[in-house]
Amino acid sequence: MMKYIGHIDLMKLFHKLFRMSGLPIVFSQGFNPHQIFTIAHPLSLGMEGQSELADFRLSAEVDAAEIVDALNSCAPVGLCVSRARTLVKGEKNCAALVAAADYRVCCGAHAGLSVAVLAILSRDEIVTVKRTKSGASQSDIRKDIIGLTEHGPGTLDMRISAGSAANLKPQLVMSEVFRELGAQYDENTLNYTRIQLLRRQGDGFERLD
Repeated sequence: MMKYIGHIDLMKLFHKLFRMSGLPIVFSQGFNPHQIFTIAHPLSLGMEGQSELADFRLSAEVDAAEIVDALNSCAPVGLCVSRARTLVKGEKNCAALVAAADYRVCCGAHAGLSVAVLAILSRDEIVTVKRTKSGASQSDIRKDIIGLTEHGPGTLDMRISAGSAANLKPQLVMSEVFRELGAQYDENTLNYTRIQLLRRQGDGFERLD
């Protein structure tokens, strides 16, 4: 059920968790101080996340295991802090490092799903309408589809661009898959899970954690 908590409300939830846990979270300076806490990459409403990332700052050194236990003791069902670590000197925050993301999509059994995937990967250009806060515009999303495979019957795995430099929503990829299938696309009937976030490593990617 936690997948129905929006990004802003998730931020507010963590603010409450830090207060309830008693951890010495650092606040910003100025007229409107707020906790120094940042989620690496917002997760769309209705999507689950298996390995999400966040940065925060404490005013005192606290053992990583104590941080995890303190936050989990206050967390609601469906939200689990798996581990914590200290950033090394000079290390960028996680939001600045995100370059791609892996998703798993349960879309139901469709005849010709693997054929539709191959058809998409064989195309040099996929022009679709991307909608942002500033409006709608046509964009070629093919360059941001890094990988697309059939994980099992009715399930697809995809690796797509994510982060500040380039960001592709998995819903756009699935709308193209359903177009290839000749089937009606309804994102509310699909189950999206973000498996992991990745950063650039040479010519490829590595898990960001």
